[in-house]
Amino acid sequence: MSALIEFIKKKKKLIIIVSITLLIPYIIPMIELLVEMILALGNYVGTKIRYIADGKIC
Repeated sequence: MSALIEFIKKKKKLIIIVSITLLIPYIIPMIELLVEMILALGNYVGTKIRYIADGKIC
């Protein structure tokens, strides 16, 4: 068990790079979804602000 821990300590940067590389197919769609949600929320809030500025009832 201690040999495994020593190996992980020595190869920490390599392990991080490999894990990020393997997770990229999962990370990119999550980022795209987050951006779409932020844009949709901004559109919704902007519409509400325009209605309030025009004096319309929301």
